[in-house]
Amino acid sequence: MPGPPKKPTALKLVAGNPGKRALNKLEPKPRGNLYDAPDWLTDTQRVGWAYAIELSPAYVDVAVIRWQDFTGEKAVHEDGRLFDDVRAATNTKAAA
Repeated sequence: MPGPPKKPTALKLVAGNPGKRALNKLEPKPRGNLYDAPDWLTDTQRVGWAYAIELSPAYVDVAVIRWQDFTGEKAVHEDGRLFDDVRAATNTKAAA
């Protein structure tokens, strides 16, 4: 396939869709628990996964903020609280 490698839609969203082409709305979405590292990761990669997801909540905050900005929806915590309220209560600072 000529040209640069194709980028998944999710990465285009994070990058702000620099090509400005229509995004693929039919691309499969991940299912299941995204907090658990995939089985195929090595032990070293699992440590990095845990750091990004569990030990560094600012990474997750940035992703949620960008998702909210892109979709116009409000993220809701599994206990029913809004993400913005939880973030304000924990005083986590994340730059979007």
